[in-house]
Amino acid sequence: MHALLVGKGRQADFLLEVRRKDEEANDAYVSRMVEQFRKSAAQIAWLCVPPGQHVPLLMNAALDADLHIIVEQP
Repeated sequence: MHALLVGKGRQADFLLEVRRKDEEANDAYVSRMVEQFRKSAAQIAWLCVPPGQHVPLLMNAALDADLHIIVEQP
């Protein structure tokens, strides 16, 4: 998807360090992701990550950052 968006002249970036750290509380993780989403100046969060407990947390972070969300089902 990244190559397709860039090929159409759209800006597309990846967030780094999106995995939740073992010692990181859910609220701290969501706050960290909200901060990263906001710093990116994105309008849409396209979540294409493996299934797990982090997916709802990422969705909440994207919503808290006022983004539209697309979630891919594996």
